[in-house]
Amino acid sequence: MKQDSVRLKHILDAMEALEEYASEGHDLFTNDRKTRLAMTHLVQIIGEASRALSDTLKAGAPEIPWKEMGAMRNILVHEYFAADDELIWDVAIKDVPEIRQKIQAIWNNISQ
Repeated sequence: MKQDSVRLKHILDAMEALEEYASEGHDLFTNDRKTRLAMTHLVQIIGEASRALSDTLKAGAPEIPWKEMGAMRNILVHEYFAADDELIWDVAIKDVPEIRQKIQAIWNNISQ
């Protein structure tokens, strides 16, 4: 469980940073290569950390798309030529806020 707590914290930190970047707006994302690269890297961190979580923790929260989070990381790392920048943007503004709340609740429960 200790390792899960650390990984969940990595996910939460990356999600927070991703939301901060997204709050700067789509124009910055579109026009600033460094911002796009940073946001892409944060999605990779989220995916990698989610893959490292225990099966027990993931089974206890089936509403969180753990498999998809890991799959996104694989696409970004191994099939980067197929990655779409707008997919990263959509993850940041649509998926992360909802998922972050759920993961925060899990982290609060196991980190005490």
